[in-house]
Amino acid sequence: MPRSCPLLRSDIKKYLVENFDKNSTILDVGPGEGTYYNLLNDYFVKFDAVEVWESYINTYGLRTKYDNVYNENILDFEFDYYDIIIMGDIVEHISRDKAVELIEKIVEKCNQVLLVVPYNLPQGPKGGVKYEEHLQPDLNDEIMEKYYPKLKLLNYNGKDYKVKGSTWNGDYCAFIKK
Repeated sequence: MPRSCPLLRSDIKKYLVENFDKNSTILDVGPGEGTYYNLLNDYFVKFDAVEVWESYINTYGLRTKYDNVYNENILDFEFDYYDIIIMGDIVEHISRDKAVELIEKIVEKCNQVLLVVPYNLPQGPKGGVKYEEHLQPDLNDEIMEKYYPKLKLLNYNGKDYKVKGSTWNGDYCAFIKK
């Protein structure tokens, strides 16, 4: 869906603003309606986006928000470096083997990854958009630890960024690069 879960947003904003310079370069992967741009643009000033579904680019006016918008699949997107790569509600839409390869690639090309995922949330295609299907509906602590060893649950100021989902039987979690 072009909208991501609202849980953790204020905490994520606080973490990023308190830990990164406002001129940090940000790549927002799968921005949908521009959720993270809308959340962070009052502080950060250098945003690019990669959106696989062209309709979202036009419908949500992404080119008016981001400096550069690339209509590509993140699995095929080539880039040199970003200070921060945000992947909010993205990894569950990518098959596990491809997502593992992607995380391996991007952790080497940034200062920090912010990955936000729902645990245990099956979902089929929505609104005719095949990319909305959850190809990893079974995410949980064990799977994240086993398959994504370069990430760790975000703990900031003594608080874990893991909360119970509001509309499903699972958690909503934020991870960063180890």
